[in-house]
Amino acid sequence: MVPTMSATSTPRLQIVRQHLVPSLRFDIAAPLDVLATSDTWAGQSLRSLTQRVGGAEQLAALDAHPHADEPFDRLGIDADDQDRVARIVELIDSVCDAHLDIESRTIARRLLSKAMRNDPSRLHRCASDDRFAAAVVFAVLEGNDAVGTRQIVQIAPRRRLRSVDVFAWFGVTAVNDLAFSISRAARVPRLALDCSAWSPRRFGLDDVALLHSKCRAAMLVARDHLVPAVVEAERLAGRHRPRWRFDSAGEVEVHSTPSEFVFAKEGVDANGRRQVVLMLSVAGSYFHTDFFALSRTDAGLLHDYLGAALDGQAPPDDAWEPTPRYR
Repeated sequence: MVPTMSATSTPRLQIVRQHLVPSLRFDIAAPLDVLATSDTWAGQSLRSLTQRVGGAEQLAALDAHPHADEPFDRLGIDADDQDRVARIVELIDSVCDAHLDIESRTIARRLLSKAMRNDPSRLHRCASDDRFAAAVVFAVLEGNDAVGTRQIVQIAPRRRLRSVDVFAWFGVTAVNDLAFSISRAARVPRLALDCSAWSPRRFGLDDVALLHSKCRAAMLVARDHLVPAVVEAERLAGRHRPRWRFDSAGEVEVHSTPSEFVFAKEGVDANGRRQVVLMLSVAGSYFHTDFFALSRTDAGLLHDYLGAALDGQAPPDDAWEPTPRYR
């Protein structure tokens, strides 16, 4: 399919001559926010990783240093809730000390503090302190990929940690929905990225302050693998990607590749039809060349259009139609 466009001024379209938009550079040295715009599978994975840490700058500066032990922050929590919150903190601390680690305890305290400051109604609707404490810990483990069938990180001593194991620590049944509600009450910043449609993760913490050092270490490995993967995926997909589009103003944006003419020679294809073979090199490199076979009719049209372009003339009105034509 060869898309064609009108060369005359119409309400739908205005051709912009000499309007070349350079394509984004997808190389190892490119910023992460540029690499994350790739529409390849690797670009989608990198966007998902970017959201999980709060942005491209945070991903570039990510480290795997453990969060230090810190006390529970009661500031901003309603006085009427202080006693219940204190009991919940004790339950969380006892479970983390017995089954997890100090860093998990710090993250759970941070998540609980943020949720209670932003929306204490979650606690008011839950009559059981044990269930609420279990939901906080489960949200921490789920948000750090440390529990369930998609477990990647091992925080607990048990190699494969199941959801029912976490519930059993508190003597409760499933609290998945309550954990989701608490994570939303914490109002973790979320980015307008397109990973939610394909990501299997139901919810995430998406904040470096709530990510365990082991989870961040796994993210660093993923980041270092995804950057070259994006570059390679873009290289493979480049020849199949559309090179032009209409912008919001109805003008045409063209992504061009600097090329040099090498030769044109008449030949015959496998069916005996006469063809004109055109050879172009990319940026003067004979190691990066493309060959194009044109019928004699199309070669004649190319000759006419090149002459008109060099003379600064517009092509015939019927040469560029607003609808695609097929050949």
